[in-house]
Amino acid sequence: MSTQRQLRRGTTAEVNAMTPAIGELVMDTTLGQLCLGDGVTAGGIKLPYKEVGNWTPVLTLGGATTGITYTTQSGKYHREGDLVTVWCDMVLSSKGSATGSAAITGLPFANGLGINAYEYAQPDALASFTGYQLGVLMQNGATSVLPRKNKDGADSQITDTNFNNTSVIRFRIEYRV
Repeated sequence: MSTQRQLRRGTTAEVNAMTPAIGELVMDTTLGQLCLGDGVTAGGIKLPYKEVGNWTPVLTLGGATTGITYTTQSGKYHREGDLVTVWCDMVLSSKGSATGSAAITGLPFANGLGINAYEYAQPDALASFTGYQLGVLMQNGATSVLPRKNKDGADSQITDTNFNNTSVIRFRIEYRV
């Protein structure tokens, strides 16, 4: 006969409001993370949480994906605690017929940093892009990034007119959940 053992648990706010005893484990149900009590630290000491996986990036233009196809469409992520690093590799075989502002959706976790995250990206075969740098903006609370172009400090979102049937977008972005 086995004995079931249940740990104290609660949301991040509830866990942070308690001081677990020395050696006591507490489960933070918001972050899915174990905390180890030292008898002094409110909420305990957060134990490293690691997760590695894949995700599928999806390019949308004006919120639609009509006719967009890919030669390569892959994403990977690594999460350690509340820090997430995401990699994206997309090579189009057809930009389709959708029009409007570009977004890349499907990221595995929402940005919970409380601020926007921005990283530069590697473009190839984008139209009307001479002299521009490509970046990706992840707004607070979002699970998508907005490809942006920047030249001499002027920043704007890229659109369907910047894509062709062989466009490539690769990026890495770090953010907190």
